[in-house]
Amino acid sequence: MSHQSVRPGHEVFLKGDVAVNMLFAVSGTLAYASDSYSCMSARRSVTDINNGVMGLDSSAVRGTSTVSKGDWVCEAALWLKWVHMGWLIAIDHAELHDLKTDKFHDIVRKGGVDMHCINRYKRFFTEFVEESQWDDRLKVTDIFSEMHTLNGLVDKACQEQTIMIDIGCSTIGHINSDSGRLS
Repeated sequence: MSHQSVRPGHEVFLKGDVAVNMLFAVSGTLAYASDSYSCMSARRSVTDINNGVMGLDSSAVRGTSTVSKGDWVCEAALWLKWVHMGWLIAIDHAELHDLKTDKFHDIVRKGGVDMHCINRYKRFFTEFVEESQWDDRLKVTDIFSEMHTLNGLVDKACQEQTIMIDIGCSTIGHINSDSGRLS
């Protein structure tokens, strides 16, 4: 994972660009705009903040979503060929962690992670995104704010594996607590 330090007004990504990473906000405030009007509003707000016309209040940037510490953007890039659906603009100085999709895929391919759970989550996430294209209430963008939906996808993907392991272990044999091996 790499680190980005962005200055106010910096466009982290642009609508229509191919997404090559997932970003995690470490500090600062960014505005995500999904239409050109909101994008212009965010750019004007940065100028107004820098000129002292207005204080730092990202809620004043009409039509945008705020991205701040603890938020992430572009998870879809890990699972799909993703094109940015909007613009991400730094409102003030921001620090981001950057997970490159190719590095993520290398780590997953090398193992050491629960592949069954990851593959199922990818499938459920992809199905959700595809279904949301036909439902106006579920607008999927670079920002995914429906945490209960994501948590449900994780639970669904990983819970079924736990059940399969429990059934498999009781049917096939037992795991030796000392060696961790199936006997």
